[in-house]
Amino acid sequence: MRNLDYIISTMFNLLIKLSKILLLLLLGTSLLYSSEKTLTKEEKASLEVYLVIDPESSDPIFTRDIDNQITFSKNSYSVKRGKIQSNACLLINLSKIDFWSYLHEYWNEKDQNYFLVDSIYEEYGIKNVAKILSLDGKRALEEFAKEKGFELEVTTTCENQKRGNTVSLHKDQANVFFIPNYFYHFLAEKNNRKIKMIKNTDILITYDFDSIKKLSDEYAKLVDKKNKTEEELKIKYKEYADNKSKEITGSLYLTTDEYSNQKFCTLSYKGKDAVSVIGYRLNGDEIVTSLKLKNYLTEKKISLKYEKNSNYFSRTFDNINDAFLEIKASLEKRDYDFCNFFVDYPENILKLKKAIESQTKYKPILGQLYEYKITSNKYAKNKGYSSYDEYSFAYKIDASKNQLKTLKKYGISNNDDYTKIQNEIVSSSYSTSKNIKTVLSYLKDSEDAKKKGLDVNTFKKQRLEEEKKQAKIASEKDKKRREEFAKEYPYTATLKCGMSGGSHINIVACFVGGKYSAETSLEIRNGETFNLYKPYNLMQAGNETRDGLEINLKKNFKIKAQNSHETLVLSLEIKENSTGRSMYNDAAGKYGVIHVSN
Repeated sequence: MRNLDYIISTMFNLLIKLSKILLLLLLGTSLLYSSEKTLTKEEKASLEVYLVIDPESSDPIFTRDIDNQITFSKNSYSVKRGKIQSNACLLINLSKIDFWSYLHEYWNEKDQNYFLVDSIYEEYGIKNVAKILSLDGKRALEEFAKEKGFELEVTTTCENQKRGNTVSLHKDQANVFFIPNYFYHFLAEKNNRKIKMIKNTDILITYDFDSIKKLSDEYAKLVDKKNKTEEELKIKYKEYADNKSKEITGSLYLTTDEYSNQKFCTLSYKGKDAVSVIGYRLNGDEIVTSLKLKNYLTEKKISLKYEKNSNYFSRTFDNINDAFLEIKASLEKRDYDFCNFFVDYPENILKLKKAIESQTKYKPILGQLYEYKITSNKYAKNKGYSSYDEYSFAYKIDASKNQLKTLKKYGISNNDDYTKIQNEIVSSSYSTSKNIKTVLSYLKDSEDAKKKGLDVNTFKKQRLEEEKKQAKIASEKDKKRREEFAKEYPYTATLKCGMSGGSHINIVACFVGGKYSAETSLEIRNGETFNLYKPYNLMQAGNETRDGLEINLKKNFKIKAQNSHETLVLSLEIKENSTGRSMYNDAAGKYGVIHVSN
């Protein structure tokens, strides 16, 4: 990252000297042969590119510290939310700029060559200038942010474009933007307001011609490598398809839904096949292999991550022919909300791809291939297991995750070890049962028996006797507690609010007022305590369960309740706690009153 704290002071003087050179650079006839000559120092300078702070921004993301060094502004809204907007639209071929777009007033057929920025750089051996500088600018800004203690994400408009008719550089559309040296000079001559406002300190990075050429060559190698990878992928698909392999799963990109989550489709699979396709789908963004598609999805901010697309598959089909017919129909109707990615085995993927290419205008793109080991592990991890082997083991022995964790504690993590313990249980006469609960009891008893120097069966007998003894003690304590409670609260009242003869719905509904009814109340004198309950504090009267509002009553009590609901019935039942015998029952419709005392 060069010139982040300052800019070469002679840059603007150089711009003035380049006027005549720029006109030659932009002559169409000259461009036809430009790649055959060696550029002069001045010509290279005219093709420099600058990353500039937008001087018109009302949200400045940079400031200067006490040492006059540039840093990020903590007061910036963009910095606070961790999002910086960059713009590379002045690095693409711009033609007939939209009326509402920035720079529209400067575009005309006479000066149109000035706007063919991507083509100019291509003539000098630099391809994808917007892409390569967007990537490097993003890297530089995000690294600088980390140095200053900020976590920022930079997104760049026009990063993945080579041509367009809009610039997106009106006020506050970007925090920073790229501009070629020659184009700066062109706009300066037009007295462009934004350009005239730029100061030396607004230049963040200067990319000289040789640096840009180096970035272009490196990116070209990456593209070549990707293209080679894509060709190799096609060969692998054919090999697996010819072998009818079901140990490998792939996918086919069909089209994009720009307004909703992407829809995944597959066949109606079960068992291992279902694990394969679900596990594949869980790989999310990683299934995309095409660099062009990846860039497109990134630009559109489209994610394939499972958590952002809430279902495994939107649609399943009985067979590949049904899948093709329905997908074909949706594509012809431009129904992009139907199926965007199809997941299946290579043989079906290639069948579908060939049919779509031959019978529609669409060109599907092959996705990554994953072995069953990868997809099955992905499936298991999504369910909370460390691997598919662990998931299968738990499923086979019907164990919960906690039970599986306990088995691991005893060194049992596979079916062979588990079967060995089951055989020990039977052969030692510990039990005839071999389920997971018995296995865990046996392991715990064996561990504790060893500590006491006993055999496992003797220890089990002693444990069961002790448990029986403790259960009896607990039962007696509980009985005593219930008897003491029944002495203080000999009765339980249950208020219900629901349909006549039906189950309880909601107690408040029978007291709250409505459009055609007034609010009512519940009065309770419980021993020496009196309370008046309105709908807003009704729940303080007792504990509402699925059976109704339960209220513990002392020996002397008085209850008065009035129903306010048009159709629901308010009912009251009082039971004796010591015997469970029903002592009182009553019910009331709208404005009916239940009144009982003891």
